[in-house]
Amino acid sequence: YYNGIGWTDLPFYNGYCVSATDENHVWVGLTGSVKYYDGSTWISQTLGGGWTSVSCIDAYNDDIVYAVAGSKVYKFNGSVWSLIYTVNITGVSLTKITDVAVAGDGDFWLTLYDSSDYEDAYVLHFIEDFLFDSWEMSYIPQCVEALTANDTWVGGSSGKLWHWDGHNLLEVASPVTYPINDISMVHQNNGWAVGGYSGSSTGVFLKYQNNKKASK
Repeated sequence: YYNGIGWTDLPFYNGYCVSATDENHVWVGLTGSVKYYDGSTWISQTLGGGWTSVSCIDAYNDDIVYAVAGSKVYKFNGSVWSLIYTVNITGVSLTKITDVAVAGDGDFWLTLYDSSDYEDAYVLHFIEDFLFDSWEMSYIPQCVEALTANDTWVGGSSGKLWHWDGHNLLEVASPVTYPINDISMVHQNNGWAVGGYSGSSTGVFLKYQNNKKASK
């Protein structure tokens, strides 16, 4: 936990992912469950999906949180977690969901690939919790960051970057060939990305800055 001055090691174990809306609303993905921090205590929240690790989680606000365990997507409505979608793509035998990002209630994104052959890769976009659109990718999408319904970024292998403007998911020029492992946007004109290969001592740290004025 970072309090603005330094990092503190909280009593915890085996966390895979974390998302927070503020200092008093934090969700951590574990194996078969989620731990919720309310500012003073940790509370266990069961997904009901067995003992599969919660690999990624994203909170839009205190009452809208999405989490992924295996090939299943769960949603928190402020009181309970519910299974809302199971990824099942024809020809994809072992689905590896790499990230989830929430743009609003029911509006979320998944990035995934077939971990059995590393060839079949997809970006999925959901509206009202139903699959709205999908793209089969030539490169593995590693991460996704959704600012709004009209502003989403996807990072992938070989330094690939894509942007959703509300109408199209288009590739954007990238200055690197390292895998893009995570993206965090401060706002539509400013963001950060990190990348590199597992086990390597080198990697990349990118900053996105758009000096154009946002259109009204």
